Amino acid sequence: MITSEQISAKAARQVKRFLIAELRGEEFVPWLVPFKTPKESEMSFTQMDEWIRGLVRKSKEQIGYGYRIEFQSRRTFVNNQIPQRIIFDTSNDVYRSAGRLDEVDKARESFALLSQSYPVLTEWCFRNVSQLISSSSEFHNILNIVKEYLNNPRPDIYRREFAAAPHSKYLEEHERLLSEIFELVAPQHVLDGSIDFDLRYGFRKQPYTCWVRFLDPNYIPNGIPGDWIALPLHTLAKMNLPSKLLISENRTPLLSLPQYKNTLGVWGGGGAASLLAQQDWVNQREVFYWGDLDCHGLCIYGRFKEHSSSTRGVLMERTLLNEFHELVGKGVDSSPIPSDSLNAEELALHSYIASHNLRLEQERIPHRYVLGVLEALGFRVIR
Repeated sequence: MITSEQISAKAARQVKRFLIAELRGEEFVPWLVPFKTPKESEMSFTQMDEWIRGLVRKSKEQIGYGYRIEFQSRRTFVNNQIPQRIIFDTSNDVYRSAGRLDEVDKARESFALLSQSYPVLTEWCFRNVSQLISSSSEFHNILNIVKEYLNNPRPDIYRREFAAAPHSKYLEEHERLLSEIFELVAPQHVLDGSIDFDLRYGFRKQPYTCWVRFLDPNYIPNGIPGDWIALPLHTLAKMNLPSKLLISENRTPLLSLPQYKNTLGVWGGGGAASLLAQQDWVNQREVFYWGDLDCHGLCIYGRFKEHSSSTRGVLMERTLLNEFHELVGKGVDSSPIPSDSLNAEELALHSYIASHNLRLEQERIPHRYVLGVLEALGFRVIR
């Protein structure tokens, strides 16, 4: 036995399907609501009468919209009439019964605005009907931004300087929506390979600051009082730097090292590693990566090898797991997919660590042992 409330709930579940068909220009086919007619043995005469009256009371014949009831004569039922079919004749009947007509009207307006302004967005609208509703009040602003962007692509300004935006944080607040639309209306201005919004669409990024330690004091710039300093990446790119880079995932191991000839220590913690791996000035040098011996550490190491195949790992071998087995702990639950730039031995190590959920933290390896390994790799202490 179905009730008028259940019919409305069924209608609500069909709104998206019917709206997409409508936007595509498909003709609405009357929708028959699936329901099961109750048997005479399942309810009393009074219950049957109340059920039928409840359906009729909320039908299109009574309230002017919604479902229509077709009856079938049966002598054993109330007034010899039993609902045989419940039908919605129009899509608007479905929307109103579901209480969604106002939302649908917003989607219609958004679709007309977007598809007429940029026909290439038509298919996007079909795939994002919910977005047409939720962002309906924003599309005029979005299209103003798109128009300005096409007039001045890859503007090389900070997002907050973009004049067509209604306020300075607008592009940040609507980054995902703008990204999807830029991809379709301005593909010729998109920088492939970058997932960063600013880099991909040509906006200026806030300079990323990287912490470095001048392990060779002869390279410390004039006016800097010590060997440990944070500098923007673009500044580092213009400096006279040592030819050897030692990139460390953690800070303390880097700070505890002695001075090494012709070497710059770089702290690659947090998001620094991903950005460093893409820097030309990094890949033009002899790069050594030293991190935790776990799945994440090997993946970061692999990112550097993607850009500079000569990158060498420091203390990133399986033998360490045996040599310092008492220091090996439990890894994190997730195991990121390793880079194809890792060689067969390194991929096998990643698989082994992932299957056993292992982690040897960089900072747990004895300092004397670290110094011996670095010496074997050609790092020369400045006496």
